[in-house]
Amino acid sequence: MGETGSEGFLDQLAQNGLTYTYFVTALDELGHESAGSALAEGTPRPDYQGEWIYDYFDRPADSGFRFRTSDVDGPVVSGDDPLRHFRLETDASGWWLVPGPGADVYPWSWTTSALKCGVAVDPDCSDLTEAPTSGYVRTDLELLTQSTYVLRVEGDDGQARYGALRVILLGTDQDGHGLMIFDWAYQLQPGNHALAPQPTAVR
Repeated sequence: MGETGSEGFLDQLAQNGLTYTYFVTALDELGHESAGSALAEGTPRPDYQGEWIYDYFDRPADSGFRFRTSDVDGPVVSGDDPLRHFRLETDASGWWLVPGPGADVYPWSWTTSALKCGVAVDPDCSDLTEAPTSGYVRTDLELLTQSTYVLRVEGDDGQARYGALRVILLGTDQDGHGLMIFDWAYQLQPGNHALAPQPTAVR
């Protein structure tokens, strides 16, 4: 499907929610081609940067979030929306991800430097590649910056899907309203956990 002289290759024809299987061969200077490598599989997913929602107690109409197939589908919803996957709340002890009906959270977060480490990134980049398949709970979870959180949610078709968010900033706007800026990803295939934690987890 293509060739590259570097250690990475970007498949620009891949579509979100479809699983692809790849292999590579190598060419020497005389054009001799090696045998194919072992197969590797991947399922691209939507991921978006710079989303923000507000503290439920400051701006309830803009405090909820529902994972969508695209950010143009209006992922920011009311904190009281029964279809929300989570909302943001703050109190004297911190910032909280509060799961909505039909959503569970993994009770650990991972310190990451990016939501997704792509081609030609910093070699020290750390991200989330797969969601845990068990251990989810329905409880409020404290939010920390530079950390990635995983949710198992009910999609529009009623089937379980995995979503992730990475907190970029916890702060206030010019009017003093609390807000969170974050990146997010959503796996379109039901039950596909291709989003896994790095080995070291932190609370």
